[in-house]
Amino acid sequence: PEKVIASMKYPYKEGAVIQYLTGARVADVRKVAEWVAENPTSYTILIRRSKGGRTRVLEFADRLEQFFRIETASEALVNYIGQDGRRWVDYLREYTEAVRNAARTNNEIYSGPHAFRVNYAEGRYDKLAVQGDESDESEKKTLTTITEELGHSRISMAKYYLPQYRK
Repeated sequence: PEKVIASMKYPYKEGAVIQYLTGARVADVRKVAEWVAENPTSYTILIRRSKGGRTRVLEFADRLEQFFRIETASEALVNYIGQDGRRWVDYLREYTEAVRNAARTNNEIYSGPHAFRVNYAEGRYDKLAVQGDESDESEKKTLTTITEELGHSRISMAKYYLPQYRK
């Protein structure tokens, strides 16, 4: 994902950074950007009224480097979009195409924006899974956290994103 993001141009790169580092759905990228811009002293990101009406809570106190990248991308994206709803609709369409083009340029197989959610889940699993502790309880806690961060309610959905569970 980093190669794909690096090859993207403003303002689409900013959406990709936000999506990759938060696991946001494409439709929620603006919500993340606006939340971060409006709450500059918080290392918690709320994605209100995501799919299914859920509010997602993402804590970044232990991932400050990632948070600062999200913050920079959010500021740039909010400045680009402004208050213009039409510009946002155009941006979504153009963003999806920009991701696909960047993936093709980098010979990536999975080329849609949803891939950033998959990458987020895989990265979080690697970070949260306690090395050497393969107990069912530890695994369930890791999968539950990822499930909630992605805005789902069933652990089976987190497993869907993780290659070790895909058969």
